[in-house]
Amino acid sequence: MSLYAIARSAARHTVHRSSLRATIAAMSTSVPRAKTASALIIGDEILSGKTKDTNSNFLAKSLFDIGVDMRRIEVVPDVEEEIIEAVRRMSETYDYVFTTGGIGPTHDDITYESIAKAFNDELVLHEETLAMMARISPKMVEVTPLAAVADPAALDRKSYMTVRDDPTIAGGAPSVVTTTQPRLRMARLPSQSRSVFTPGLWVPLCITNGNVHIFPGIPRLFQAMLTGYLPTIAKEAGVPLRRRAVGTQLPESNIADALTAIQEQYGPQGIKIGSYPTFGDGNAGRDRVNVTVVGRDLPLVEKVASEIAAAIQGHLLPVVTPSPL
Repeated sequence: MSLYAIARSAARHTVHRSSLRATIAAMSTSVPRAKTASALIIGDEILSGKTKDTNSNFLAKSLFDIGVDMRRIEVVPDVEEEIIEAVRRMSETYDYVFTTGGIGPTHDDITYESIAKAFNDELVLHEETLAMMARISPKMVEVTPLAAVADPAALDRKSYMTVRDDPTIAGGAPSVVTTTQPRLRMARLPSQSRSVFTPGLWVPLCITNGNVHIFPGIPRLFQAMLTGYLPTIAKEAGVPLRRRAVGTQLPESNIADALTAIQEQYGPQGIKIGSYPTFGDGNAGRDRVNVTVVGRDLPLVEKVASEIAAAIQGHLLPVVTPSPL
């Protein structure tokens, strides 16, 4: 082959590669990559049915509202090996991992320890958590001026913690916080983690390995702490998800072909269509099926919803707007 032919062939391949790169770039900008998340619900009480898990539902709704794509929810028992395997796998796979449960004061609360081992870390006494406990729940601890402690060398053996330069404890004088071993257990966190505190609560949101967020299992605490942290996630999440719903009195079997065709048409543009029977009596004027359209391009979501309504003899349902963060 002549040098001229080689040059022409190289030029054609260069143009082809440039066109391919431009196409990929256009696709990536038209359908932004969603941040992904998973939830690891920890506790024998969930698997036995003794306690109903409401945290994963609250989490999924909250993440949807800010545009994070929840991909997986798993429940594991209070077994170290299973916690380690699951949290490692999730941390490698998803942008965010949220765990709930297993950070209390009893022997079966092994979440901190298990997650520390999962990432080759160890637990250390977190001074700030103990100080927050002393300020917010003073009945859980006893504060004594350091000068009044007879044997400072015995502090570690007796599970004491020195709190220094804190104006809210003992007037800022060097002090000693005394607490029980079970309570101290709740202040032992992975050494390489960082903590975020919610106003009014001493329980920390512990974040380790960059993307693993360790929450308590008590719904009231979980909801308060997640709500307080959501604005931070929202800044990273990108374009929020949008949802539009269509109701129809036709049975699901009558609309399946139309929904399949529309999903195939708009799926490449980031649209997801779901069909959910309501078991209403269509003859009585109540919808039998609700169809949802989810995407990040609001005008496109509205367009697809209108097309679906026309195709299945349906009607657009009222828009539910999430509360501002």
